[in-house]
Amino acid sequence: MISGITLDGFIFWMVPNRQKKTVSMLLYPEFLIGFKAVNGTTMPNRSFRFRAYTVPPLVHNTNFVGRASELNEIYRLLHSDNNKLFLCGTGGIGKSELARQYGLKFQNEYRTILWFTYNSTLEDMIITDQFLLIHGLENEKQDLTTPQARETYYYKKLNYLKEHCDKRTLLIIDNFDAEDERTQELLEGPYSVIFTTRISREKDGYQELSIHPMDNPEDLIALFQKFYKRPLQSGDDMILLQIF
Repeated sequence: MISGITLDGFIFWMVPNRQKKTVSMLLYPEFLIGFKAVNGTTMPNRSFRFRAYTVPPLVHNTNFVGRASELNEIYRLLHSDNNKLFLCGTGGIGKSELARQYGLKFQNEYRTILWFTYNSTLEDMIITDQFLLIHGLENEKQDLTTPQARETYYYKKLNYLKEHCDKRTLLIIDNFDAEDERTQELLEGPYSVIFTTRISREKDGYQELSIHPMDNPEDLIALFQKFYKRPLQSGDDMILLQIF
């Protein structure tokens, strides 16, 4: 599946490459209007203008099982009066994959899905073209030599998001495991947001969904079989449930 972002009427996409992590291309509307996932395949679609994905692409994970109730609850919460949501849980519990699979399952609810990985600060995350490339506001055209210049550029890109996106733009911010002074101003935009985090922010008044270990017996056995890849013998399922 092609991955990228479309803002200001252009499409930016990245495709895997053996020698490099990604190959970047910038395509303007006269060459390409949009893409839509159809039965797992990305197909041209001219019925809308803003539709694409950022790295990692929203591909189907054949080892993903269960979590149906969590996916439906994420949908319900994001379509409430508050379209900002923190997925909170311990490391390795499956928050990132859950957010990715939500984007895949409900992709037709959104015009644009943007994936960010939080590494240092929200300011740096918004500034870098790795996650957010806006035509006319590319890094190479900016003065980023001073903290003041970087802050000005950050607000240019953030304000662009706020002015040109609505609730049908979904931002997924992965690994948001820090307290960041820019959090509230990012949340003031009309776009929908999913954060994955190890830090609970419910006490701060933010909408949160706690992600717990899987406990559905059928899902646990199904997940085991994804990796075991041999038929279970009679009684094996009961033994496995005792182990789980």
